Amino acid sequence: SVLLSQLKILSSRDSICSSISLICESKTLLAAYEAKVEKLELEKQKTEEMAAKPLPTRDTFEDFIEPALKFLVNPWNIYKKGDLALKRTVLKLAFTEPLRYNREKGYRTAKTTLPFKALAEILTPKCGLVGPEGLEPPT
Repeated sequence: SVLLSQLKILSSRDSICSSISLICESKTLLAAYEAKVEKLELEKQKTEEMAAKPLPTRDTFEDFIEPALKFLVNPWNIYKKGDLALKRTVLKLAFTEPLRYNREKGYRTAKTTLPFKALAEILTPKCGLVGPEGLEPPT
């Protein structure tokens, strides 16, 4: 069993060596591998350059956050004025799932995304029932 395993290992090494020698002898395969390695090196350099870039400054952060806040303030205006692609984007950003429609009852209550849930929690007044003791001071 050990001898058989060692023979398989040697056979595998021979196959690897012969495959490498075939690649080295074939100018077409060698050129293809060199091109692939060169492409990978370029990708590596680009990634290293991107990683070395500083984080966006405060000005660019404000440039990113302003459209998001405009959307949260009034998504209906963006939906109403936008083209079909923008309308679909607004729907995806506002609702967690596609809107459901019932022929008899119309559109069903939609599940909103987290930003709208948070806004609803903040803006909805806290309501509760009056306790059994009532509002009058005890006598």
